[in-house]
Amino acid sequence: MANPSFPNEYNLRTVAETASKPCFVCHKASTKVLITADNKDFFYTCPSHLLDRGFASPIIDEKAEAEKKKQEQLAKEKEAIIKEYEEKMKKKGKDVKKVDDPAKVAEEEKNQKLKALDTKAATGATSDDGPRQNFYQIRLDRKSNIERSKREAARVSNAGFFPSAPTGNLA
Repeated sequence: MANPSFPNEYNLRTVAETASKPCFVCHKASTKVLITADNKDFFYTCPSHLLDRGFASPIIDEKAEAEKKKQEQLAKEKEAIIKEYEEKMKKKGKDVKKVDDPAKVAEEEKNQKLKALDTKAATGATSDDGPRQNFYQIRLDRKSNIERSKREAARVSNAGFFPSAPTGNLA
């Protein structure tokens, strides 16, 4: 198998409920499809099989992972800013909901910090559905068996495939 007919990288797609077909493994109706980038191979699979480590494993996108960690860090920073603001208000003896002029300054400061974090977060978005891979050999074998049976059917339908009946006398 020096040159496989399609790559071992599948992208996860979702189809409409009306277009669902049987899962490749368990034959239950599914709307999740694993498809190659060049659309040469695809198969339907259940969401439960996608979570199974023995069936498919995600290709880890370094950029997406870094972006996800960055988003988590920004969320933690936001929480810290909000807690800091609430503590300032408690120290001043003010209720957080009740705002006076000195408190407005602190609130504006908080809002500016939150906006700065939001602009950092707005730089990119990540997707949870990534490409997945596995069960590749089964798919390759199936495709090669289909091609082999097509070639065999073409050879059988050819007139020169079977030997001719004997024409001479038996004596």
